[in-house]
Amino acid sequence: MSSISEMEQEIHDLEEKIEKYNGIINTLKEKRDELKTERGIIINDAYTPEKIYDMTRSSKWRGKREEDAKDHQNKIKEKTKKGITATGQLLEDIETAINNLLDKIKACKARIRHLKHEIERLKNQQQGNDQQGNS
Repeated sequence: MSSISEMEQEIHDLEEKIEKYNGIINTLKEKRDELKTERGIIINDAYTPEKIYDMTRSSKWRGKREEDAKDHQNKIKEKTKKGITATGQLLEDIETAINNLLDKIKACKARIRHLKHEIERLKNQQQGNDQQGNS
């Protein structure tokens, strides 16, 4: 069995962990929001317009140049799509990390509740022993 002071120290350590985890969560949420914004800009301002632009109807392009332009357009779409997909995966990974940290916080809080209950039980037990000794 641990002493009250050891349990109080463990509570303090757990509270510091919770504070650290919350700081990491806040940073991850900020970065997640930034990534979502940038990803939206890429989709709306680059990928979608590039994907729907029809090179074949442009009167400026004929023959080989039209084919080259279409190939170039396809490469842009492909690379942009890969970037969008990778960013989507990164956003999912950030969400997973946030949820894992929230689970750790929950476990720390449960341990703190247990320790506080145990401290209270020990203090009550000590008070009972003190009262018996004074009788």
